[in-house]
Formats: sequence, structure tokens, C-alpha cells
Amino acid sequence: MSLKYGPRIVSNGLVSYYDPSNNECYTAGSNLVYDLADNSRSGSLYSGVGYSSAFNGIFTFDGSANALIEVPPLENIGDFTISIWFKVTGSGDTGSSLYS
Repeated sequence: MSLKYGPRIVSNGLVSYYDPSNNECYTAGSNLVYDLADNSRSGSLYSGVGYSSAFNGIFTFDGSANALIEVPPLENIGDFTISIWFKVTGSGDTGSSLYS
């Protein structure tokens, strides 16, 4: 859920926050994604990543190995959690990594 459309999120200790439904994070047609946690951790969209206005804004991936959103590495951070909402619409094993 986005800060713009959904409930407030816990920001204490938040390292990065990306939300394609928020115009401050992503503008349709751009290849940049901006960190809403204001920690200067902006990233880049690479080939095979698209945008859809469905559900107030989502990133789409074509399943290719080159379809990725690259953000700065997590350095000097202890334990952490990554949360990703996704929906699989095809089959196969191409593009099966969510985080590396």
C-alpha cells in the first residue's frame, strides 16, 4: 500500500521505500525510481520493466533475466526485512529471483 493511497507505514528504522503508485517515487515513462524514505537510495529500471496504472500503479516484469530494478546495496545494516508484493501471471522458471 502506498503512502499516497493507503495507511501510514512505520518509518522508524525504514531504510528504503519504493511505491510506483506514488508520483514522488515514480513517474510513468521514467527509468528512475526514487526512495520515499528520503535516504537517497534512488534506483534504476532496466530492460523488461514496465509500468501499469492498474491498482493505482504497479511495475510489470516481462520475465527476462534483464528485467530488474537496481537500487543501492544495503551496507552496514544488521538484520533486515524485505517486503515485496507480487503476482505471477505466467509459468516457467525465467526471472525467478526476487532479490539478489
